[in-house]
Amino acid sequence: MAGHGAGFPRADIVIDFNAAYPYNQAQSAGDAREGVASSFLHDMIRIKVISHALTGYGNGRGRDVVREDCIFLQDAHCRDYDWLVVYDDFPRASVGSIRNETEPLACPSARTILVTAEPPSIKIYPAPYTRQFGHVLTTHPRRFLSHPGYRIGRGCMYWMAGYSMDEVLSMPDRPKSRDVSAVCSAKRQRHTQHRLRYRLMTYLTEHLEGFEWYGWGVRDIRCKYEALNDYRYHVAAENYIGDHHWSDKISDPLLALCLTFYAGDPKLAEILPAESFIPIPIDDEKRALAVIREAIARNEYERRLPAIREARRLIVEKYNFYQQIVDLIHEQSVASAPQGACRRKGEHLLKGRHTLRRNPCNALAEGVEILRYRTSALFDCTKH
Repeated sequence: MAGHGAGFPRADIVIDFNAAYPYNQAQSAGDAREGVASSFLHDMIRIKVISHALTGYGNGRGRDVVREDCIFLQDAHCRDYDWLVVYDDFPRASVGSIRNETEPLACPSARTILVTAEPPSIKIYPAPYTRQFGHVLTTHPRRFLSHPGYRIGRGCMYWMAGYSMDEVLSMPDRPKSRDVSAVCSAKRQRHTQHRLRYRLMTYLTEHLEGFEWYGWGVRDIRCKYEALNDYRYHVAAENYIGDHHWSDKISDPLLALCLTFYAGDPKLAEILPAESFIPIPIDDEKRALAVIREAIARNEYERRLPAIREARRLIVEKYNFYQQIVDLIHEQSVASAPQGACRRKGEHLLKGRHTLRRNPCNALAEGVEILRYRTSALFDCTKH
């Protein structure tokens, strides 16, 4: 499998069954849009989700997700929605109502949300693209993504572990018989933290007994949880280190109740228990090894397990893609209007980055933003 060895970011398997029971009961009988389910759905806020993964589903349709009073419609054909969310970018292939990376909006542009899925070291989301949206949920620093609807998205990225929310909530403590794992690819780009991460993993492989390294180009796995469930400890390093940027690298091992040695968000302890993970340096392999060995020798996993459980609860209930969207929508006064209010179909076209690039002015603007980021990153490196 590509990437982390876990395949697509499987948003379609994430669903809150407790909140959505009447809907899913009807859906399993094949009549989710009829009878009790129709009544249940009528009063909900309907949110269409567009992402690359839509082309990976049969007919562009994935499983709908219910969270509180919102239903996330993983359906490229859907034309009846109150909000639209784009996760990262449009699918390159046409599917459903999306043609040539273009969606004719069926809701006001003020009710659109872009969720960025990559850090600025990997992808810049240029102004011609972001200004189409009413809101941007991101981990990018504001200086690299200026937008009137800017909002820090803590935990706003998809999980990769292969768990659904109900599975996590009902997951019993499982016996863990193995020591330390890591899941990261063999990528070694120099303009990101990939090279340092690879060097750290290589060093741990050579010097840490019981360390097992999985990932693309190293040791493929079908699902990421195969490298998590049986392990007490996990080593995770982000490919970009900056305030508020954290991803499945830390959320997935916490969901699997691993004590994680983490090189990433310097401010993660502001929202998750400080005892639920152990910071390590990504650029000092010997120091990282010493921290890991000391923690294992002191049986830190057993001592910190209550904090790890609390971190898992916070991720499931608050710091995840769906809840971050729900919270944003609830904070907007327009969300309290009757569903369908202010809906103006076909008034505006929402376009993907690649389509917008065909305009030379947009391509030039994106190039300038990329150059500005790289110049700033180079300057920051020289300061240190």
